[in-house]
Amino acid sequence: MVNLKGIAFSTIIFAVIAIASVVIFLAIMNSIIPNFMGKSLCKVYQAILSLPLPKGLRPNIPGCSLFPGIERISLAEELSNANILTDYLAKCWDKSQEGRGGQTFICYEIFMKNVPEAFDETWVTKLIRSRGLCKKLPNSLIEPPPDTALPYTPFDCGNDNKLNWKIGIIEGQDLTVIIKYNSTSSQIEVI
Repeated sequence: MVNLKGIAFSTIIFAVIAIASVVIFLAIMNSIIPNFMGKSLCKVYQAILSLPLPKGLRPNIPGCSLFPGIERISLAEELSNANILTDYLAKCWDKSQEGRGGQTFICYEIFMKNVPEAFDETWVTKLIRSRGLCKKLPNSLIEPPPDTALPYTPFDCGNDNKLNWKIGIIEGQDLTVIIKYNSTSSQIEVI
């Protein structure tokens, strides 16, 4: 005769161990490879949060608690400069939980009617350094201008490169600058 209580208990124990193993594996992979699970992990996380669990048993995945929305900003001619763009870069970095966010998202679309003085990544990085933000938003490499074979230029603003400048020189009229957080590279991108 088979003991049904023993089979049920051992089955439950094996199921709990299997689920715990999968969760631990996914957590390790997500910490080694940023955005390993990405939005899929966040969907599972949201489903778990909908279960009637006590607060002590609810998991906490900081990157999945981001619910950023894109902001569209139109700047007056006199405000279309590097200082304003630097402010929005810092705000986007804050929205991404300083590079710990698990989702890629666009922070800002900035419409510039006229740029009175042209600027580039070097100019903005000098502003970041002059404001003492290099520890918060480091930018240690300056991107070469687009369509050139020049190498990256080292810059003394922190130990990491958290600013990926893809736009080149910002100048002219009727421009749109996109500031985006990329969770795969943990960088702010200027497009």
